[in-house]
Amino acid sequence: MATATMITISVHDTAIHTLPADLEERLNKGSPTASPDQLAEALAKHTERAAKLRSAHLDAVRDRAARESQRASEAAARKLRLHHQHVDKIQRKLLASEVKANAKKEKAEAERDARKQKREEMAEAVAEARREATKTREARGTVLLAAERAASAKYSKTREALVAKSHWQVKHAIAVAAAQKEKERRNAVASFERLTERLELAAGRRAMGSGDAAGTSSSSSSTTSSAASSPKSKGGKAPTTWQSPSTSSHPGAVRARVLNDDKVASAMKRKLFEASMDKATTKRAAILEGIKSKAGAENARVASVVASNMAKVAGTDAATVTSKAALYERLCKADVARLQNLKSRHGAASRKHGDTVSVIVIHVDKKARMPPPALSLRLNTVRRTLLATAAARQAGAAARRAATRAAAANKHAKAAEKRAAARARVGVAAAKVEAKITSGEARSLVTLGLARGFALAGVATAAEKQAAAAKRRAAADAATTAAGAAAAKRVAAVAERRTTKLRATSKVGVAAVRAAANKGRRDAVDATKTVRAAALSARQEAAASARATILAARVALAKKSITAKHPKQQQGEPNAKEAVAVA
Repeated sequence: MATATMITISVHDTAIHTLPADLEERLNKGSPTASPDQLAEALAKHTERAAKLRSAHLDAVRDRAARESQRASEAAARKLRLHHQHVDKIQRKLLASEVKANAKKEKAEAERDARKQKREEMAEAVAEARREATKTREARGTVLLAAERAASAKYSKTREALVAKSHWQVKHAIAVAAAQKEKERRNAVASFERLTERLELAAGRRAMGSGDAAGTSSSSSSTTSSAASSPKSKGGKAPTTWQSPSTSSHPGAVRARVLNDDKVASAMKRKLFEASMDKATTKRAAILEGIKSKAGAENARVASVVASNMAKVAGTDAATVTSKAALYERLCKADVARLQNLKSRHGAASRKHGDTVSVIVIHVDKKARMPPPALSLRLNTVRRTLLATAAARQAGAAARRAATRAAAANKHAKAAEKRAAARARVGVAAAKVEAKITSGEARSLVTLGLARGFALAGVATAAEKQAAAAKRRAAADAATTAAGAAAAKRVAAVAERRTTKLRATSKVGVAAVRAAANKGRRDAVDATKTVRAAALSARQEAAASARATILAARVALAKKSITAKHPKQQQGEPNAKEAVAVA
């Protein structure tokens, strides 16, 4: 706002300083006397001179204004040119930074895709290898099952043939024994007839030697008696004791002795046969009992193993029950400790703040009385201090609010200054980090190249080792197949020899006993194989689940490692934006 200034000149006071001499002479000189023409000519000259001076002044002012305008336009153009150059430079930097960031991002994406594809290929290769291994195991199991079935069928067929052969041999042995017994009976009958005939001939010779009729009649009677008492050749009755009509009893005694010896021999043979049969029966019962006890012990062991496995699966075994009981006890103790802690804390708080329920007891059985004067005075006194001091308190509050706002403004200004300083420090730190990242990227590229070279070399070496291992496995499989074929041939030959030997030395009931024992052993082996197969299947499933868990964890870790923890920031972008805004 313009202000007026007043200058006061006192004309009544004496001048403090004297005028210059020429000025004082010019002022004291009076006006010259001149004619009107001279005055007009002087006025015209003065006017012309004043016009020229004014024109020169105007030209000078115009030229100076033009120069100032040109200088100002040049300065503005220079500022605009510098601003455009600065903007272009910033834009070029931003574009270069964006291109570089995009290139790095594309490169990282390509590397990430390559690693992901490689992991997927490796996972697919591992899964394919597992599938191939599973198929190989299944094929091997099918081959072994077919071989087992063929061996079982062959064994069953051999056993049936052996049983049939044993039955035939038993029947043949029974027939041979019956024929032998019949032959012995016939030989005994024939020998008895021959002995009887010899005795009759001897009696006849004795009768002929006597030469009398009594001898003749005796001979005839003896002949008749011998013919009546002699056994029939086929289907006759048992021979009776022959008695000679003579006084001598020698022929009957001899026959009785022969029959007694034969009977004693038969009784002794029967006794020996019964003893041998009892011994064989006892031995067979002992063998069966031993086999039965072994089979029972094996079945008990298998049952105990199965029961223990089922208990482990169901969680009812001793170790699991003990661990569960210990865990339950620890949980109970922890819960009790937690509840006691809560009780102690809440109990202390309730004791600190007092009871939430209070009882006020008012006695109404007493007589009413007048209140004390002090109480009446205190109840009737009305204070208006707040109303009286309201204006002053509000003014003080307004002043305090103004001071608070001023302090907040000052605080905001200081905070803005700190933010500017922090932004500058962040810019410097970002530049250092960018330089560090750039150098680290270069080192990472070199290290990655070396690592990939080593990895490719390791992969090539592993491929060569795998090919060599495949060749060795093929050779081992061929050798195993050849050895299996040779072993099968040897087993077939041994089985044929054993069958031939069993056919030659089979007894009654031995084949059935051996078949039952073999069946018991096969059943025990099958049960053991079943239990082991179940255990192996459980272990295989556990290993597969653990392997899947490890692979999932590795995949998650790899995804996490290839993902940046923080989004990339374009270095210098805030400064560029600020520069553009300032411009």
